[in-house]
Amino acid sequence: MDIEFVRLCDRWVGTLVCRILSGSERVRKLIFTSPASTSPKNILVIEISEMGSVILAYSMLQEVKRRYPHANTYFLMFEKIRESLDVMELIPRENVITLSDKSLWAFSRSAFQAVRKLRRLHIDTVLDMELFARISSIFSYLSGAQSRIGFYRYTMEGLYRGNFLTHKVQYNSSMHIAKNQMALLDALEEDPSSSPLVKRNYNKLDLTLPHLKNSAEDDRQIREKLKTNCPALSRDGRIIILNPSGGDLPIRAWPLDYYISLTQLLLQEDNLVVGVMGLASEKIWYKRMAEEISSPRFFDFTGMTLSVKEVIQLFNCCDVLVTADSGPAHFAGLSSIHCIVFFGPETPTLYGPLNTNSTCLYAGLSCSPCLTAYNHRNTPCDGNNLCVQEFKPEYVKGLVLKALTENPA
Repeated sequence: MDIEFVRLCDRWVGTLVCRILSGSERVRKLIFTSPASTSPKNILVIEISEMGSVILAYSMLQEVKRRYPHANTYFLMFEKIRESLDVMELIPRENVITLSDKSLWAFSRSAFQAVRKLRRLHIDTVLDMELFARISSIFSYLSGAQSRIGFYRYTMEGLYRGNFLTHKVQYNSSMHIAKNQMALLDALEEDPSSSPLVKRNYNKLDLTLPHLKNSAEDDRQIREKLKTNCPALSRDGRIIILNPSGGDLPIRAWPLDYYISLTQLLLQEDNLVVGVMGLASEKIWYKRMAEEISSPRFFDFTGMTLSVKEVIQLFNCCDVLVTADSGPAHFAGLSSIHCIVFFGPETPTLYGPLNTNSTCLYAGLSCSPCLTAYNHRNTPCDGNNLCVQEFKPEYVKGLVLKALTENPA
């Protein structure tokens, strides 16, 4: 579905449904007494649309397992991003409930099926990781859960998503999203009458990600693909992978002309090969670059990774990734690759990769970040993203060479 259409539906239809459900909850409280709180037995985590946020939730999901080892944990998300969860092997695959975003009809049908399944599962606790999207709060209420934890607007105008949360957590736009996610879990241990609900120090919180290593067979297959696509790759050659796409939000992308210049600069160095990765539908990036770059050490890897797991396997066989702030930047955190990430429309303070083997580029212009939870990532920018254009190809080349020096093959 078109992202603007989704925003409109969430704003108008979502607001109406939230008001109806809020009224229903007020009536329910007048008639029925809420049951006493018990230890969670069936926990639902909701993160519908953001691949990167799923990866960043690793520590929180691990903590759910540690604190409630006997509880069943379920996850609600779009089908198209479920691989980002499966690859971490934290939630049993049969416990992942998916929604379709192919069309409004497909979404409505899958949403009805999801709610029916959630009611059968007797969900008692919901951790809603979405920020101020109304659809996720609607799912949390319709699940029938006794405890519903999510981000609440408090004194902020707009951003209404109903008044039926049992545990209201204040979203902190100056704290990394992984710490915000941990606050949702910690809210279960707090008195719901306190405000704000969670007042904890997360400065020493361990947010490290696991390194998913390749098997010998994984290495063999990926290196075979690399050699097929780049015959000029030598045994001891260093591999730079570029991800020119900005994903669903093109405003995050570094200009294609800059990627072309960076590639030409890198290919001046001996023993380096440069490739372009992405979905098969993004092959246009490689074709447009190939028109200006004529070198046997420049290769196309778009469409060659068919799963998130294969993307991570590719990263384990390469040396440096240059990318916008998108899914691949966070997948890199599960691998050994050094990741150079362009920020600007969003900020690394909130969404920086959790691995130490990364370089975040953020110029801090007066208008950055413009994609926030408060505007549902709907930027006012005219498309001239100077915040990422601040970083010139010559500068990025220096960062790539530095990473290669500090991380020997």
